[in-house]
Amino acid sequence: MNLQFMHVVDYWVGIPLCAALSIVERVRARVMPAVSAPPRRMLLIELSEMGSAVLAYPAIREAVDRLGADNVWFMIFERNREGVEVLGILPRDHIITVSDRSFPSFLTTLSAALRRCRRERLDAAVDLEIFSRCTALLTWLSGARRRAGLSAGDNEGLYRGSLFTHPVLYSPHHHMTRTYLTLVRATFADAPAGEPLSKEPIGDVPPSLPEFRASADVVASVDHLVSGLPSGTRLVFLNPDAGLLPLRAWPTAHFAALARLLVDADPAVVVAVTGVERTRALGDEILTGLPSGRGLNLAGRTRNLSELIELLSRGQVLVTIDSGPAHFSGLTPIARIVLFGPETPALYAPIGEHVDVAFTNLPCSPCYSAANHRSSPCTDNQCLKRITPADIAARVQRALGAAA
Repeated sequence: MNLQFMHVVDYWVGIPLCAALSIVERVRARVMPAVSAPPRRMLLIELSEMGSAVLAYPAIREAVDRLGADNVWFMIFERNREGVEVLGILPRDHIITVSDRSFPSFLTTLSAALRRCRRERLDAAVDLEIFSRCTALLTWLSGARRRAGLSAGDNEGLYRGSLFTHPVLYSPHHHMTRTYLTLVRATFADAPAGEPLSKEPIGDVPPSLPEFRASADVVASVDHLVSGLPSGTRLVFLNPDAGLLPLRAWPTAHFAALARLLVDADPAVVVAVTGVERTRALGDEILTGLPSGRGLNLAGRTRNLSELIELLSRGQVLVTIDSGPAHFSGLTPIARIVLFGPETPALYAPIGEHVDVAFTNLPCSPCYSAANHRSSPCTDNQCLKRITPADIAARVQRALGAAA
């Protein structure tokens, strides 16, 4: 399913269902006593964003520390499953997946996922998505009596009914790691009905991430990919693929100019392009004209996310648009330079160490928000085009110096 279709279904199907089930929930709340016992078995739901699983790591850690890994489950799209697996925090069979390959497969796998939730007798469900009606409905359909999710309160926001027993007031002024952590902690609160949470300070969220440990098979595969590089090579990775959100893209010409600046400045630097198979043509364009042996197109060469992360661990610097690799590379020691434009780093900057954010902060940027499902009328992303190759090259040089 493409993004536009999912948005249409979320709107035209999600709103009536949220309204109908909100009426059912009000009736049920009058005839059934409120749950007073603290959560024992918790479901976390975050379907659509692989990188968000990394931002949610402190929240997952909080749930595991309170309940134990055997009492925490995570629901996510099948294509994003590895995003939770590589964190190494939950048992593999506690990752419940739903397919988004087509609408029929979505309905079939969703039905199976909800049956699994009911069998596990979950008593708490946390919606980590921002104003998705689908995930709000899933928290209710999971059978959990305690349900936490983001609420617009009296502010402007997307309608999701009143399906949460523990609504958390959405704030655009807190980084998403704090928001996710608030959602989990709110689930444990004994709150007055309808009162927005949380009333407790979060404090500074620890930025540390777990260190990724690859299997022997993954290590051997990546060894083969980089076996031809001479000793002393300084690998700088470029991740140019904007995927389903082209407004996030930095111009291909800027990436090509950056590659030329880097190899001209340092004879030990080799520039490598990463990404999925569709990125190969983009990689060839970026690396065209570089001296022999100074450019390496590895797009489509890694078989899975584990191999990509292991590959990135072999480099010194990653230059990437705002996307999944910006977050997952935090499981490695590599320095990250992340280009933001349509979205704000104030909410979505990667966590972990060695992060350098490039953001022009134009008056129209960010134009993506929690209320517009990452849509924008913009067709000319000057917020990214005005980030110059020379600026990024200087940042790479500083990162290489720090690594040395």
